[in-house]
Amino acid sequence: MGGDWVAIDFETANYWPGSICSVGMTAVADGEVAGRFATYVEPPGGGGFASYNISIHGITPTLVQGAPSWPEALEQILAFVDGRPLVAHNAAFDLGALRAACHETASLCPELRYACSLVVARRTWKLLAYRLPFVAEAAGVAMEGQHHDAQSDADAAARVMLAAMDAHGVNSLDDLLGKLQIRYGSHNAVSGSWSTCRRRAYEKRLPFRRRTRMPIPKGCSSGGMSASRGRWVP
Repeated sequence: MGGDWVAIDFETANYWPGSICSVGMTAVADGEVAGRFATYVEPPGGGGFASYNISIHGITPTLVQGAPSWPEALEQILAFVDGRPLVAHNAAFDLGALRAACHETASLCPELRYACSLVVARRTWKLLAYRLPFVAEAAGVAMEGQHHDAQSDADAAARVMLAAMDAHGVNSLDDLLGKLQIRYGSHNAVSGSWSTCRRRAYEKRLPFRRRTRMPIPKGCSSGGMSASRGRWVP
């Protein structure tokens, strides 16, 4: 399987998407897991930790003491990614979190190209729900840690994408998205514009036809509406 890419997952400290407190990444090269990177992050934004979020992922203020700030973590992330495309499950959330954290800390949001394993899963398996544990089960992927552990989720997203490649008989991320008519999401670092990863929509357009007047039979007027009575008169 050709093509190198990196699966990524963020966990957040509170309800604000930019409050990133953990990141996990799994690199894939030639169809195999080729490396991992994970770190806690001092959440930007000053909002602290919400009890609900702690109950989801188990990360507490104590665990992030001494962790890299977001600008420091971003530098580490970009060094690991090294220009390769990203993959995330529900990428709109993860890439939105990255964007919000960059904005909060006045960090330059990098040039990115990414795919969403959730979008791919919807085109690959018929399920009642598409949360990562359900998709992983359908793909025959064993989650090696708890759901909402950033490294575990990045591993699962990577293996789900590899399973989708097997299911569709392709050897690269580019070929998978092409076969499923899904386009990459992207961020342009110069213009700041974003586009989401989604299925391409092809509209069948009818040929344009110019309207023509119906001929009026001889001896007949064109007729009109009576302004005073509101009825049709010859």
